[in-house]
Amino acid sequence: MFKIHFSTEERYMREAQYPQVAEHQQEHEQFITQVSKLVQDVENKEPHIENEVLSFLKRLVPCSHIRNRPQFRKMVSGKGYFLGKKGPNHANTNRMAGGI
Repeated sequence: MFKIHFSTEERYMREAQYPQVAEHQQEHEQFITQVSKLVQDVENKEPHIENEVLSFLKRLVPCSHIRNRPQFRKMVSGKGYFLGKKGPNHANTNRMAGGI
């Protein structure tokens, strides 16, 4: 699920000629690695995994990696991308699945 979302997001960044797309891709790769390890640890019933999952979620929830990139938001503004705020193109949720 994340891989599809991230690949779509990265494609939009390339289309918008966002200059930090490579760095952003690395963040996605790190996120996927972290989530994969957490899933594996949960499946293996590793001790204290609940605390690790909660810690990960606490770091994740307040952070929106796109909303915190004003340069990218400006670059795609008015181009039909939905970045999570209600506005003139709010109904166009197909461009960015999940309204990241």
